[in-house]
Amino acid sequence: KAPGIDRICHATLKFLPIKAIIYIALIFNAFLRIQDSGCYLMIHNAGKPEVDPESYRPLSLLPSLSKLWERLIANRINDIMRQGNILTDH
Repeated sequence: KAPGIDRICHATLKFLPIKAIIYIALIFNAFLRIQDSGCYLMIHNAGKPEVDPESYRPLSLLPSLSKLWERLIANRINDIMRQGNILTDH
């Protein structure tokens, strides 16, 4: 639910005007051409030595637009699989 490195909140995306949605579609098309990745932070695990690399776990902050893109693609793939009767109900 936290905004990613783009600092765009999900609530903001819900109330965008049509012109902004068109620009986002252009960005999504660019995602197809260029692989986008998140910002990775290493979080220290409490109670473990700070000098040991094993004491850290990665945390990925993905941009909100990437999360929206992923959800749209997943929904479309699911619809295609349901319509084509590709997968069983379970």
